[in-house]
Amino acid sequence: MFVICRLLIAFAVISFAFPSVLLAGGAEDEPGALSFLRRDFSGAPRSRFAGMSGGAFFSEYERLRKELEDSYDACYVGLDEEGRRELFESEVFWEKYFRSYEKNLCGVLDRPLLIYADGAKAPVITNVYREIVTDILRWRIDDLKRWKNGHYLSKPAENAENIELKLAAERRRYAVLRSDVVLLRYILYHYDRKNMDKISNLFGEKKLEFLENRISDRRTLLCEQLEMVERSNHVLEMISAGLRGIVPVDRGGKES
Repeated sequence: MFVICRLLIAFAVISFAFPSVLLAGGAEDEPGALSFLRRDFSGAPRSRFAGMSGGAFFSEYERLRKELEDSYDACYVGLDEEGRRELFESEVFWEKYFRSYEKNLCGVLDRPLLIYADGAKAPVITNVYREIVTDILRWRIDDLKRWKNGHYLSKPAENAENIELKLAAERRRYAVLRSDVVLLRYILYHYDRKNMDKISNLFGEKKLEFLENRISDRRTLLCEQLEMVERSNHVLEMISAGLRGIVPVDRGGKES
C-alpha cells in the first residue's frame, strides 16, 4: 500500500510538472506519455538561441549592453535635474533586477530545451535563459529610446476604463503564473524567486515613479503599466515552460 501511495504521488508530481508529456500523444498503439518520451525531436523547430555558440551569444550580449549604455546616456542628458535623479534610481534597480534573473536562471535554463511556450500546440527547442536575458535588455533599450523622444505608450482607440480592465486581468494572470513558478521551484529546482520578486517590484516602483512625473494623461500611464505587467507575464511563462522543459535527444539518445 505504501508503495502504491508513493507511485501515485510521483505520478501527480509528473502530471503537474510535465503536463505536455502526458498530453502529447502521437502514436496510436502507445499511451501519450510513452509516445512523447520515445519520439525523436531532432526535427523540432529551433530558435536562433538553441544553436547559438557561447561566443556568439556573448557578442550579442555585449552589443546590447553597449546599446543600453548609449540609450541611457542619451535619455539622461535630455532631462532636468529631478528627471535625471529619477532615471538614475530607476536604472540602479533595473540593473539589480536584471542581475537577479541572470544569476538565478543561468544554471537551470542555460541550455537547449524542448518547451511548449505561449500556448503553442507544438514544441520548440530554445535556450530559455538567453531568450529572457535578451528580452529584458531589449525592453529597457526600447523604453529609454522612446522616453528620450518624449514618446509614451498610448491606445487611442481604447478608453481608460477598458485599459484598466485589461490591466486587472493581466495582474490576476501574473498571480497565477507566479504561483505556478514558485511551486515548480520547490518540486524541481531551487532558485531565489522571493528575492527576484522583491527586486522586480522595487524596479517597477522606481520606473513608475519616473513615468508618473512625466505623464499627465491617465490612459497613457495605464498603457505603460499594462506593458510592464505583460512583460512580467511573458518572462514567467518562459520560466515555467523552461522548468518543465525536456532536454531534446535523437533516437540514438544523444542531445540534439
